[in-house]
Amino acid sequence: MTTDLTPGIVLRRAGEVITTNGRYVGSYHDWKAEARDVPAEQCAVCIVGAINIAAGLRPDMAWPEERPGIGAKVRVARSAGRALADVIGGYDGRDNTLIGFLADWHDGRRSFPTPTDAEVLAKVAEAADLADSR
Repeated sequence: MTTDLTPGIVLRRAGEVITTNGRYVGSYHDWKAEARDVPAEQCAVCIVGAINIAAGLRPDMAWPEERPGIGAKVRVARSAGRALADVIGGYDGRDNTLIGFLADWHDGRRSFPTPTDAEVLAKVAEAADLADSR
């Protein structure tokens, strides 16, 4: 995948990743499947893992990390995550908690009810439209 992706494109691809790979709750991706030699990008994923794969990153990449050669991918993943957080509502805007906020929503932790697969995909599509309009 190229680094000239937009947050909207990443979010649409993230929806495709969840649809294709399956949804995983409790971690970025099904690391047990990866331990059985399933490639990480083919494992079931949470929303953060799906956004990462769609941006060309490993599913378990943390967004604040800036490493040579992947900075643009991290930035587009973070921007896609911000658009999703805006659609979900309640995010306080601190980058260091963005992944935690999205994971809590996806997994139904804290004050969030656990969303269904259809609800996750609907929010991702809504966020992609929002990202495109910015």
